[in-house]
Amino acid sequence: MCVHQGPSSGLHIRPSLSISPHSWAVEGDSVTLSCEVTDVSGNWTFLWYQAVKYRVDLPSFQYRGEYYTAELLPNSSRGAGGSYTLSPAPLEETGLYVCRAGRGDPAYQTGFSNVVPLWVLGLSPPASLVIRPNRSQHFTHNSLSLSCEVQDNSTGWTLRWLTQRRERSACPDGWESEAGPTCSTSSPGQEDSGLYWCTSESGRSNAVNITVTTGDVILESPVYPVTEGDPLTLRCLSRNSPSAFSADFYKDGSLLQSQTTGEMTIPAVSKAHEGLYKCRHPELGESPESRIMVISPSSGLHIRPSLSISTHSWTVEGDSVTLSCEVTDASSNWTFLWYRLGYYRAGLPSIKYRGEYYSAELLPDSSRGAGGSYTLSPAAHKHTGLYVCRAEGGEPAYQTDFSNVIHLWVLGLSPPASLVIRPNRTQHFTHNSLSLSCEVQDNSTGWELRWWTQRPDESECPDGWESEAGPTCSTSSPEQEDSGVYWCASESGESNAVNITVTSGDVILESPAHPVTEGDPLTLRCLSRNSPSTFSADFFKDGSLLQSQTTGEMTIPAVSKAHEGLYKCRHTELGESPESRIRVISDVDSKEKGAQH
Repeated sequence: MCVHQGPSSGLHIRPSLSISPHSWAVEGDSVTLSCEVTDVSGNWTFLWYQAVKYRVDLPSFQYRGEYYTAELLPNSSRGAGGSYTLSPAPLEETGLYVCRAGRGDPAYQTGFSNVVPLWVLGLSPPASLVIRPNRSQHFTHNSLSLSCEVQDNSTGWTLRWLTQRRERSACPDGWESEAGPTCSTSSPGQEDSGLYWCTSESGRSNAVNITVTTGDVILESPVYPVTEGDPLTLRCLSRNSPSAFSADFYKDGSLLQSQTTGEMTIPAVSKAHEGLYKCRHPELGESPESRIMVISPSSGLHIRPSLSISTHSWTVEGDSVTLSCEVTDASSNWTFLWYRLGYYRAGLPSIKYRGEYYSAELLPDSSRGAGGSYTLSPAAHKHTGLYVCRAEGGEPAYQTDFSNVIHLWVLGLSPPASLVIRPNRTQHFTHNSLSLSCEVQDNSTGWELRWWTQRPDESECPDGWESEAGPTCSTSSPEQEDSGVYWCASESGESNAVNITVTSGDVILESPAHPVTEGDPLTLRCLSRNSPSTFSADFFKDGSLLQSQTTGEMTIPAVSKAHEGLYKCRHTELGESPESRIRVISDVDSKEKGAQH
């Protein structure tokens, strides 16, 4: 690992970082990071960091060929104990960690420690990574497929990985991309070994540690944690022989069982069965090791409620919006609390979301109601923000973990400014020019572009974009990480927000960036990256086929509320576009807007 250091390098001392009990934890567990310096000649104090996207203004380090910024953890004081505890560990703490030590007068700091990955497994993630064949170990040159299967109606899911393959596209280099999203290969190599997971604005799936081996033996074991009391079956598989054979099974290096069937079963697993397992054939050799994780039945902080919004996350001022909090465990009479996320403040419960820490502020009139719902009526532009819930129950009483984070956007009918997009559509191809401008309706000043993407929101324009008067931000080569929500803001207020998708695919849907008025016509077009001519295309709404058009264009003469939904198009050979939501506002709202102008 190459480390970028300042002039004070702490005599080139490099601390050692470890995690207990291990690098794989379950939501609600307690995880401790331990930082150790072999030089005991001084009174060392310690600092703790998590890796985030590279930024030039913070200390950085290189890991597996990529540069990361070391972001100081909240409440990371220069303590003498050499340990930092995450308790309870939320799903959002998944990531890369480092530490460093300091001492002396004048003070100096050591280099960064080794990098330790921590993966926190969720009990109710919003999506699952599905592996075919369904196991964590695979042979080289045997087909392998990874898919993101979503539990709710959320969209924008993509596959992510931490392997020797660079993360520059929708799938690892050499893999094929399919709808789903799905990535597949007929010939995986050892460099495909590593961690894989699914992610979107709605959250992330659990991560799976996949091993691809050139050997002749693998262990077939569960991809996800096993629940205490459930049976566990392990199988020893041969690359060339489909039949069963005698095999020895090992746990943490010690022989556990010898089976003539090549299969070992534990009737009811317990925490004592956690560990590293492998199998061995006397002639073919032994498999790699895979970790078996055992989770307890749901209780307390191990329960994560599911938060959803009636209709969808985009609504119009004056509408009624209901937040629904649901707990799958029906063994308790749950009551519910509702929160909005704000800037981080000490003394309030905190949540990490998309790399940033927020405080969870209790909503007004948020009582411990048994109904599991909270209504904003009428919804106002000021209600735009991030929301979570949690439940309380049991005897003695305890609270669950926070739910998934829901982003609510309330669209104003007469905003003081508009976000203008060129080309004027919500979907865009990578490496094709894109420009965003704030056009003001009155004489107010101080307008700036804001965004919610993987790009840091710390300058006038996203990293790599050009800034112009207007204000305008433009790029000749947008990337997938530029996908997200954009809006304009000033002291006078905010514009409506637009959800922009940048895709590396060959097909996009041309749809309105802003809501359509009831009774107006709506035209959708299917566009190709390389072909300016029209072509036959199928149009879908909420996953169901709506129309097939030879012109690549579909028109609804007069839209109504029934036409609201998620739309996409598909070309038989080039593939399908991402989905975009069509919003419809009433004619009354439109007239009120016109009267105000």
